[in-house]
Amino acid sequence: MNRKFFAIVSSLLIASTVGCTRKTPSIEGKWAIDLTPMVQQAKSLNASNRHIESMKETFRDGQLKIDSHRITIVIEGMGDGEVYEYVVSSMEGACTLLSIQSSAKPHKYCVSGSRLEVHDPSTPLIAVYQRM
Repeated sequence: MNRKFFAIVSSLLIASTVGCTRKTPSIEGKWAIDLTPMVQQAKSLNASNRHIESMKETFRDGQLKIDSHRITIVIEGMGDGEVYEYVVSSMEGACTLLSIQSSAKPHKYCVSGSRLEVHDPSTPLIAVYQRM
């Protein structure tokens, strides 16, 4: 009886641990820019119409490719894109803080479902992407 009891308790403990462990969504993959929420943000930040049109033109059809240590930003007219090395600094819930080679401060990459928000400390505008 004791063996059966311990087996049941052990199984329950393992099941509850697996069930309670929350895996942080991965930032890795291919992402396409989502201009609609970015335009809304820019308007709320009182950006000029000229600035908003420039942003649309620059980022239209933009893509982000993230692997385990590189971020590649592909924007029309940039050739193969810009490549940045990164290291994960820490995790905050669904957000991954990245130390990026070209930035003094960490960037925050937050995943919610198929949406990725990139918080670059050098700008108040949050870049928004959808998983491809």
